[in-house]
Amino acid sequence: MHNSSEIVTIVDPDGTLRYANSAWQRVLGYDPEEEIGTMNLLEYVHPEDHPHVLEETGRIRAVNTTGEWIEVEGFASTA
Repeated sequence: MHNSSEIVTIVDPDGTLRYANSAWQRVLGYDPEEEIGTMNLLEYVHPEDHPHVLEETGRIRAVNTTGEWIEVEGFASTA
């Protein structure tokens, strides 16, 4: 999971980032070690995508460190 080319995250129900693999930094530019526990994932998801980001599989827009909105595919699961 850590060396995957796909972004893998674990997020609390309130949106707090608890785990992000190294692809997180390659794709979005954020250092996962700095963001875990402090980043609310919903702050980085395009506002129009909020209603379904934690409920559906599909493409969402996330902002990278340069301020550009990029499309990523999301999959949510509750454990």
